[in-house]
Formats: sequence, structure tokens, C-alpha cells
Amino acid sequence: MTQADERAEGLTGLAETSLGVAFLRDLEHQRADRLFADPFARLFLDAAGDLGASWTEVPSGPTGPSGPGFVDLMADQVAMRTAALDAALLEAAAAGRTQVVLLACGMDARAYRLDWPVGTRVFQVDFAAVLDFRTRALRAAGVHPRCEVVDVATDLRED
Repeated sequence: MTQADERAEGLTGLAETSLGVAFLRDLEHQRADRLFADPFARLFLDAAGDLGASWTEVPSGPTGPSGPGFVDLMADQVAMRTAALDAALLEAAAAGRTQVVLLACGMDARAYRLDWPVGTRVFQVDFAAVLDFRTRALRAAGVHPRCEVVDVATDLRED
């Protein structure tokens, strides 16, 4: 077992989908005309080893839920959603809101990539395995948050 495989251990089921979103964010980050920058999306994929690599292999085929057309559609949706949420959250923070809650945050790196006003606290809510994986991957890369971060480990499928 490699170090990346050890770090990705526990990312199963719903937690694995967070790597799929990281893949889509990385696609947008690589565009010259990108709507947002997320230099950490690729870091998460690389840290996940084989599990991360499985998301980067776009299947062939013109249409369908596994074809490139679907990936393009999902990439556009994630890009637009990410850019809109980034702008709305930073606008709220600039207006004096000091707390942000990111439910089912997955591999979201907003606490690390956005320029938050001093005093901002970001609550990141997801499975313990997801939060642990993300934190270890960022720390291993020497990345530090740009605000106060509070991780809240929970299973949102439960009451």
C-alpha cells in the first residue's frame, strides 16, 4: 500500500464522489479562461493515488452518463456553481458575516484558496474520513488556511 493509498483509505461510497468534484474543479482550474482558481483540486486527486487517478480517466463515447458529453456538462455546472458561491460567500464576508458553514464540503478548499477578511471562521461539515483525508493532504503539501477552520465530522444522512 502506498502513502497515497493509506491517505485515501476510508474514502468510500459518498466520500469518493468528493474526488469526482475535485476532478471537475481541476478541469476548470486548467482553463485559460477559468471562472475560478482551485490549485488544490489536483493535489487531492494526486494524494488519493489510484482512487484519484480513476476519476481522471474520462471514458470514451459521445453521450450518456459516462460519456465525455456528461463530463463536460457536469464540469460546466460545477464551475458555474463554484464561481457563484465563491462570490456570494466573499460578498457576505465583506459585509460583516464572520461565519460560513459548508455542508457536505468534500474536497472544497475555500478556506484555503479564497481571501477571507480577518476574523472569518469556516465550518466544514462532512464525513470524518473526508475531513481527515483533506486535512492531511493539505498539510503534507504545506498549505495553510486563510481563515479559522472548524471541521465538524458527521454523517448528514443521520438525524
